[in-house]
Amino acid sequence: MSTLNEAPICASAVARLRSDGWKVACEVEVFDFRDRCDAVALRDDKLMIVEAKVSLNQGLRHQAYRRQLTADLVLAVVGKTPRSQGIEWCKGEGIGLWVVTGQKVNEVVEPRQQNANAHYRKLMIERLANADESVAGGVPHLKGIGVAQDLSTQSRRVPNGASKSNVERGFRARAEPLRDSGEYVLRASL
Repeated sequence: MSTLNEAPICASAVARLRSDGWKVACEVEVFDFRDRCDAVALRDDKLMIVEAKVSLNQGLRHQAYRRQLTADLVLAVVGKTPRSQGIEWCKGEGIGLWVVTGQKVNEVVEPRQQNANAHYRKLMIERLANADESVAGGVPHLKGIGVAQDLSTQSRRVPNGASKSNVERGFRARAEPLRDSGEYVLRASL
């Protein structure tokens, strides 16, 4: 059985959350425009952050650990069953773990209530309320697709006297998701 890429893993998790009655938005900014979580979900005043990766690697562990500051529940979603050490780490941290194989989503570890910072939690709920629910999670991490790649390509053409970070902010502000395709286009160029 082959391992899925991040985007279909995230899409399967989002579909399950929505079918369970969660309001879900993907690729939501966490602290600033450089840090996004794959999905944010809200149901019955419980805020959940979802991070998806192909495997339960150090990067996913680090992301999930940091998200404990921001949400009531944190969920790691992977495309293959992790080793027992990874499963035990999730149990110890109270981070939920789902494994996606094909279209099937299996809950390995149920998420436990976290001690979220009230300010960050409120900020995430506001961002979820304003988010475009048509944006697909995990897509900006696919090679050649998404806002990250558009920014990388366009920011190489920084005009004289402009800072690269300001130009990137402008591109991101003008990025518009194409509904149902998971791709992005820039509304205007420099």
